[in-house]
Amino acid sequence: MYQGFGLVNNGRIGPGKDNTGTQVYSFNEVYANVLFDEDGKIVFIHIDELEVATPNYDGKAMPHLSGFPPQGGYNFDEDHDQEIEGKTPATDEYFLSEIDGWKTKRERGENYVMSALGTWADQMDTYEELFVGMTVDEVEEWFANYTDQNGRPIKADSEAYSELNDDEQEMLADVTSGATMSLSDAHGYFIEAIRASYENRIDLNLNIK
Repeated sequence: MYQGFGLVNNGRIGPGKDNTGTQVYSFNEVYANVLFDEDGKIVFIHIDELEVATPNYDGKAMPHLSGFPPQGGYNFDEDHDQEIEGKTPATDEYFLSEIDGWKTKRERGENYVMSALGTWADQMDTYEELFVGMTVDEVEEWFANYTDQNGRPIKADSEAYSELNDDEQEMLADVTSGATMSLSDAHGYFIEAIRASYENRIDLNLNIK
């Protein structure tokens, strides 16, 4: 049995701008903790992500980073109404409180509902269940064959879907009933994190008696 941990970071210009025209900035950290068997097949997989944005982003429960105190604060949409109320305090205490309040997307739980399909965690659980039993090569092959240019599973109303056989369409219908979010774009590079976990794997030297 092998355990691997993959970490992939990316910065993003966005999402969007505030009502004053000031840019929102954000970054994502994807964590993939994976157990592999001796053949490289995934036995267990757990993925989480931390997304942090500047405080002018209007999304409720989004972790914030205003910058460092000497910079003087950043536009602040304090009540998440798409209107800037002022600047964040440029103090050491506020800087530390922002970081102390960071939560991953799983930790945000019911505060991160994405669609009628449920929370971010619900959708990621669907992908994790799908990937158990695959090798990383097979995960990447599935991603190449069954997602669109945005890294989302192919939907039934697309031309690419109509070209698939019945078994493939049935499989995708099952997947998209639980998850439609991208597996590799500026919101987070999950496929890449799974690959990194495999490359970082270590032998657990388990002896089962």
